[in-house]
Amino acid sequence: PDPAAIELRQAAADYFGCSHEEIIAGNGSDEIIDFICRAFLTPGDKVLIPDCTFSYYRIAALACGADVIRTPMDGMRIDESGIEQALAQHATIKLVFLANPNNPTGTYLAWEHLSRLVEVTPPETILVIDEAYSIFARATDFSSALDMIKNHDNIIIINTLSKSHGLAGMRVGFGLASRPIIETLWRVKPPFNLNLLAIKAGTAAL
Repeated sequence: PDPAAIELRQAAADYFGCSHEEIIAGNGSDEIIDFICRAFLTPGDKVLIPDCTFSYYRIAALACGADVIRTPMDGMRIDESGIEQALAQHATIKLVFLANPNNPTGTYLAWEHLSRLVEVTPPETILVIDEAYSIFARATDFSSALDMIKNHDNIIIINTLSKSHGLAGMRVGFGLASRPIIETLWRVKPPFNLNLLAIKAGTAAL
């Protein structure tokens, strides 16, 4: 398979409305999470994760020796004020993981609240927004954060074809971010992380 998955990344760029140089492809979004943790975390770094969300954020962070700080929920929804308070209370936070819509609760952060969270996140903290389920969101106050990567060098968007295109078994995921972040993630990517069938199926699906 093509180590750069150019065909797939170009199809993804057309789909997401960005440059292929702002995309890295992974063996599912799980591998993108691994890339992020391996590229940016060192033992003892602090990572913020909502108390009830996708479990792999915590697993990948702990595997890199990070200290995981759980932020509270507001019922079944992520409490953005809890994340904001944790950012203010702790010394430099390296990563914040945020699933929007959230997995497994199905709730979401409205655009107003997400924008506020982006603005209060320090530039040295990377905000990872997982939009695996964004295509299913129908609320009028929900919006993808994809356009934010153009003006914020500390945002990474995660997406996957597992849900939106029914390709869970093919394992095709993406990280979308500014070029400097993508270039950093490339340093930890194995050369043949995507098999040829996944590249062809993902390209055709997109």
